[in-house]
Amino acid sequence: MSDDTATTPAVVDIGGHVAVTATKDGLTRIGPAKCKICHKVQYASWLETAHGKRTPPLDCEDCHGPGSEYKGLKVMEDPEQARAAGLVTPDQAFCTQCHRSGRSADLMQQAHEHEPEGAEGL
Repeated sequence: MSDDTATTPAVVDIGGHVAVTATKDGLTRIGPAKCKICHKVQYASWLETAHGKRTPPLDCEDCHGPGSEYKGLKVMEDPEQARAAGLVTPDQAFCTQCHRSGRSADLMQQAHEHEPEGAEGL
């Protein structure tokens, strides 16, 4: 879903592969360039992954949900508030909607580099 301005229904089709349940209706995609402003490390490493290199790429919001309501720093600093605003925190079960189950235990670390401990949400 590369359309950075699309409003999403509660079920989101990522690249025609699987319908991923969004947390609520009416959220708007902001695009990975906006995510990159705060998440430089994750963005740079995502570009080097299969998600970032495929056409069309699977971007931040394909896994984390449309960012229109959780993009603000005040919201991102509060994990509970971010989830209420539509942020999805993918887990192994989420990833296996597209990826075969039984893959390596570090599948979650392969989507992009993650923050150092204590820097969650930044």
